[in-house]
Amino acid sequence: MTAGSPEGATPSRRALITTLTVVSVSQALLLMDTTVVAMATPAIGRDLAASIDGMAWIPNAYLMALAGTIPLWGGLGDRWGRWRSFACGLAIFAAGSLLAAVAPAVEFLIIGRALQGAGAAAVFALGMSLLTAVFPADRLPSAMGTWMAVVGVGMCLGPPLGALIQGEFGWRGMFVINILVVLALLAVGWRAVPESRDPERLSADTAGGLMFAVAMVAAVIALHLAEGALLGEGAAPALALFLLAGVLAAAVVIRERRARFPVMPPALFADPVYRCVLIAATLVSFAHLGVLYLQTFHLQSTRGWTPLETGLILLPLSAGIVLGGAVSAPLARRYGERATATGSLLVLVGGMALLVFLGWGLPPLLIACANVLVGFGSGVALPCMSSVAMLAIPRRQAGVASATLNTARQAGAALGVGILLITVTWISLVLAPRETDSAATPLSGTASAPLGRSVWSAVAGVAPYPDALALGSAYALSTLAVLVATFLAWRGIPARTERSANTPA
Repeated sequence: MTAGSPEGATPSRRALITTLTVVSVSQALLLMDTTVVAMATPAIGRDLAASIDGMAWIPNAYLMALAGTIPLWGGLGDRWGRWRSFACGLAIFAAGSLLAAVAPAVEFLIIGRALQGAGAAAVFALGMSLLTAVFPADRLPSAMGTWMAVVGVGMCLGPPLGALIQGEFGWRGMFVINILVVLALLAVGWRAVPESRDPERLSADTAGGLMFAVAMVAAVIALHLAEGALLGEGAAPALALFLLAGVLAAAVVIRERRARFPVMPPALFADPVYRCVLIAATLVSFAHLGVLYLQTFHLQSTRGWTPLETGLILLPLSAGIVLGGAVSAPLARRYGERATATGSLLVLVGGMALLVFLGWGLPPLLIACANVLVGFGSGVALPCMSSVAMLAIPRRQAGVASATLNTARQAGAALGVGILLITVTWISLVLAPRETDSAATPLSGTASAPLGRSVWSAVAGVAPYPDALALGSAYALSTLAVLVATFLAWRGIPARTERSANTPA
């Protein structure tokens, strides 16, 4: 796949607009897909006669493949071409969508979701590096803000659009729409997106990338099995997988230090600004996706809200992200990156602290206010911190730097969902060791097993106090994570960045 302009040429205005459009719409599509599939999980389970565990793997397979393959795509993009690799990832995502659309059983759907995750990894790994390679340093923050705003619109449209599509075409129609949008993006970008690569990167440490992927898979599966361990089903499998993930992670660190072309170069972590942003962004992602998951299932199960009503209460969150992305660059130019990042993270902390009381009957108006704060805070902070991180490293390493940053964020999201749900389960079991629970689980729609049999029944328990405290504890843990991220941003991000320093190496 070739680009429309030669490497090294000054990008035209058309190339800038097309690159920003393709990258932004692609990531918006991926986030819409995640939201829509989550809302349609009960219908998928009924149609495919899937068990609760089978339905749990529909998002887990996607997250594992996504977080595990991002490093491979970053190195491949720097070596083979970022746009070429990006387009291949979109094609793989479309292939996974096709398999999911025609899946006769949940096992085929899970495989399709894994393919979607592997393809989506290229979009998350290389999208930021495509923007960094094409846009001049002084225009990059504005491009990042626009990108975040478009992604926010995708998140905003996800819940109501998902309910509409599911009602008109069924859940399979959602995957068909993915294919059509991907074909349109490839047609638009085929001749217009400039190609870029790192001329000094002759190969990539594929073995190291595969080891990291296996470590991520082991960690996510271990978290999935940890719930069973809490319920007395045996802790040996979960402990074994946690040990395997730890050993492989240590092996990856050792290997990357010695590899000539590592997929996650240790030199990146040596830069204090990049390292600080990476850790802070990981903590924000840890809190953000897990909180969104818990809120969605709480509202639909405990409060009995419909998917459309849940989508409407999430609109303020998406609107906040859109507004935050639009004002992120102007705020950074006026007040500096450090003040902008830390101030917006404190806004995020305020929203999450308010959601601590969600289980105690927080009124819809206050839920909407909390979602606005969470959306605006993350909408300002993430593009601001991302541009700071990308400007801290040489532009020729944009692909691997972007991939590493996105790997950390997606790994934080994948692990955050598991850790927060385990927190809810554990606290519910400690405080409410009831024998039965007549509430329906949001995944199955049928009478649930004894309390704690599933984390979803823990969220949807009948007794308000134990379950409310468990849910609040998960939100408190998320709030603490963002507070740590705020401290890191204040200590590690410079007051103002020297944008002129980001010249081609």
